[in-house]
Amino acid sequence: MHIGLEGIVIQAKTAYFEWERKLGVQLTIDLRITLNNIPHSLCDSIDYVNVHHILKEESKNEYQLLEELSQIIVQRILKEDLQAKSVYIKIRKPFLPIANYQGNGSVIEYSESR
Repeated sequence: MHIGLEGIVIQAKTAYFEWERKLGVQLTIDLRITLNNIPHSLCDSIDYVNVHHILKEESKNEYQLLEELSQIIVQRILKEDLQAKSVYIKIRKPFLPIANYQGNGSVIEYSESR
């Protein structure tokens, strides 16, 4: 069983350039969490509030790379939510600080299992 949380928009301090970290960047996050078992009650499922809290909390920390942010988020979810068997994250940074850049930005995908 998978639970997906999609299109979560956050402001983060994750960027290579210091000026970009100071301004903050907009990120869009998708998560897919595989459960150990099929839940039959809320206590057997994923705590969405805690997952959202992890995203907001980690977005306040400064990281140079989205790769680092994605790994830290996945590892925290696995550590804090015992119902999670594996976590997949996709982070999109739609706006890149590149002159005349036209495109959909950058995408990082990462997953980890217990």
